[in-house]
Amino acid sequence: MIRKRLCQFLAKFLLKLSVDAYLDCKICDIIIEIMTERIKDKVPIIRIQAVLAIFRLQDKNNKNCPIQKTLINCIETDTCAEVRKVALSKVSLMQKCDIKIIIDRIDDLSEKVRMEAFQVLSKMHLKQFTIEQRKRLLSNGLYDNNEGVKNTVKTVLLKAWLKRMDGDFLKLLESLDLNVDCIELITKVLMSLFDQCSLSENISEILKSFMDKLNVISYDKLTCESAFFWRCCVFHSSKMVNERNNYQWDPKLSYDATQIGLLPDLSVFCEYIKTYYNFHSDVCSSENPWKKREQEFILIQLIELCKVFDYSDEVGRKELKMLCLQLLRYIEVETIRPIIELYFMLQTNLNESISKITELINDILYPNNQVIRNVEEEYKEVNENNTDTGMRREEISIKEQNIKYKIAQLEVQLDEMKEVQEEAVLQENYATAEKLKNDILCIRKKIDVLKNDLFNRIISISDRVSEIDQKYFDENDEDEIIDPLQNLNVDTVTRCIVILREMLHLSCVKYLTPELRTLFQVLVLPAVKINNHIIAPVATEVLGSFCLRDKSLAREFFTMFFALCGNSDNCVSALRVIFDFLLCFGPNMFSITNFNDYEITSKNIINTNDAIKNISNNKKNKEGEEIDENNEMISGYTFITVLVDLLDDEFIEVRLTVIHGLCKLMATGKLKSVKVLTRLILVWFHPCSRESVEIRDCLNFFFPFFAKHCRPWSLQLFENAIIPTMLTLFNAPIHNPLYEVDQKCVIKVLCDINHYGDTIHCNLAVLFCNSIIDLSESHHQAVLLKGLCYLDLSSADISLITTLSNLLKKIIRKFKIKKCKKLANDAEKLKKKVISLTTMKSSTTFRNHTVPIN
Repeated sequence: MIRKRLCQFLAKFLLKLSVDAYLDCKICDIIIEIMTERIKDKVPIIRIQAVLAIFRLQDKNNKNCPIQKTLINCIETDTCAEVRKVALSKVSLMQKCDIKIIIDRIDDLSEKVRMEAFQVLSKMHLKQFTIEQRKRLLSNGLYDNNEGVKNTVKTVLLKAWLKRMDGDFLKLLESLDLNVDCIELITKVLMSLFDQCSLSENISEILKSFMDKLNVISYDKLTCESAFFWRCCVFHSSKMVNERNNYQWDPKLSYDATQIGLLPDLSVFCEYIKTYYNFHSDVCSSENPWKKREQEFILIQLIELCKVFDYSDEVGRKELKMLCLQLLRYIEVETIRPIIELYFMLQTNLNESISKITELINDILYPNNQVIRNVEEEYKEVNENNTDTGMRREEISIKEQNIKYKIAQLEVQLDEMKEVQEEAVLQENYATAEKLKNDILCIRKKIDVLKNDLFNRIISISDRVSEIDQKYFDENDEDEIIDPLQNLNVDTVTRCIVILREMLHLSCVKYLTPELRTLFQVLVLPAVKINNHIIAPVATEVLGSFCLRDKSLAREFFTMFFALCGNSDNCVSALRVIFDFLLCFGPNMFSITNFNDYEITSKNIINTNDAIKNISNNKKNKEGEEIDENNEMISGYTFITVLVDLLDDEFIEVRLTVIHGLCKLMATGKLKSVKVLTRLILVWFHPCSRESVEIRDCLNFFFPFFAKHCRPWSLQLFENAIIPTMLTLFNAPIHNPLYEVDQKCVIKVLCDINHYGDTIHCNLAVLFCNSIIDLSESHHQAVLLKGLCYLDLSSADISLITTLSNLLKKIIRKFKIKKCKKLANDAEKLKKKVISLTTMKSSTTFRNHTVPIN
């Protein structure tokens, strides 16, 4: 109390001094020395008063001011949020490194400290922050979980920044480096500012100041900032008129932005977009890529503005449809998505929209009036006009039989060589076995080539699985099939594939029409085989979208996606599709056996490439006959091995995709594997995971969610996974990064996560005790003994407590034999706690069974 009053008196005394007042240097030194000690006091209120007493003695001209360093240290290390808040409000900042310390406080655990940090930062000029720091402040503040922090950013920080830009919204947008990646964030910034302004007086007047008589922005004033501001103004005005529809444009609401003069008529606006694109496409063709990006961004904003119009104008709607189709032919690939969305908004008939887009893709692929036709119509036309169709089909059938005969011969030869190889291994003739292994691989490659050739020759009209056009056969070379995309350039194929991908991403496209199935054969399948780092991943994604809409296609191409995992260009896209298949259809549809019985042992570890080949190759029965692909059984061990081994891939994006997929499978209950959970825990604590924020954030969210919301199987898996995880850490070699992991921290986190179950801590206590008895290393035993201290055994029954006390007796006896006195003492303390639980349980049971005497 005395220390508090003294600090409080000194603080009030110094606060009463005027700005021109001065103190003797000796007095200042004494105050600084004493108050610096009080800032380290154990009572928070004393530390607060010490900060208030010392802050006025800061020397703003001294870069090495000791008071400033003390306050900064208090901001970073003090355990009391109120002390950090007061120190934050009183520190004087002079260097850029000091600003970083304040910015770091926007991630503080206390909302009061975060609010104070934003208030302090609002007093600084926008130029003192880098662009990344500005975006970080806005992102953290506007998406904070606390409403008070959000309001502070909206009403204090944003207002201060706009005021320092003289109220000019365009200057503020320029300072935030407007681009495609941050549209959502900056939209939220503008909408928050608009909510604090009067729509009729401020926003619309600012917008109309650089509009012409046609209610459009003149081309010389149309920049990224002005176009984005235009779009946000129109959207906000729509929101205001339609009772504040949250920042998002709702197409169901009937509102015409031309009513208040923010947009022209639809026909005029279509001509405005067309003129802008035609003019700037010629200008930007010879300029640097930054000009092209500006044009793309502006065009996206103009397309988004088209969604606000009233489409009752038939002439304007037709012009807008034609404009969309024209832009899809020539616009940059990155701008295709909003145009596809707009085009399907304009069309009321879904099948008609798909047909138009199909015709557009055909015109882009084959400008010489070639038409992509339905599979059935194509064969009807062939049957009517070509008298040699029957003969050609007979020839194709003979070719298929010859290929199947060659495959059968090679398979018989393969079985014989396998038997010889097994005999060589039994006789320990490893040189011969190694030679036979190479010969077997060569035969398998020949079989794969023949099977691919056979796959390309199969005709199936009823299932629409494949299409063979007669003009693609070369009579001089029976084995060659011409690729329909081989004469097209990469940009053309990429454009068509992206258009198809964006169309399939629309929620309204729920099934495959005949046109889509035709595109699947003539565009998607050939594009997947193209060895190009741009086309391959997009084509793989589109192939997956088709399969998600047709189970038969999903079954047919499931193993193909595993083969694509071996290609670095396709790996991420193929993995996403595989996980989508498992989440949507489940493993049973693909005949995956023992999906939840994955185990890692030293005897059955195989290479990832071998596992991919095992899945991709067709299985054979004992007589050498091919098993139907739909009835083919895939080993769950081989399947999961491919995925788990990719957790060690050199590319972070591949590892992140696998982690996301496995977490989703575990959370939905499609995958229940102790070994997979163990591996994910090890990835969570692996030192290399610290480098990837995405991996760390994903696992930080997954494990608490999995333990709390995925019961009961999550608790059983955790119960069986903790000991294997700790044993892996115990046995990690010195050169392995897992050797550096803090083992006590790991076991504490795992025990804390699993506090939702009633019995899991009791079961873990028994497991820990048995493991301590089995282990021989003192350090390992100490870690598990520490883990026992983190467990909550209040729900244990008397029988379990008795079991634990007996196990602890064995542990104490073992420690005494090994002469580990410290561990023996710790075990004794635990034993006393367990015995005290027995007394509590007994007294509770007695009270519950006592009959009151009348």
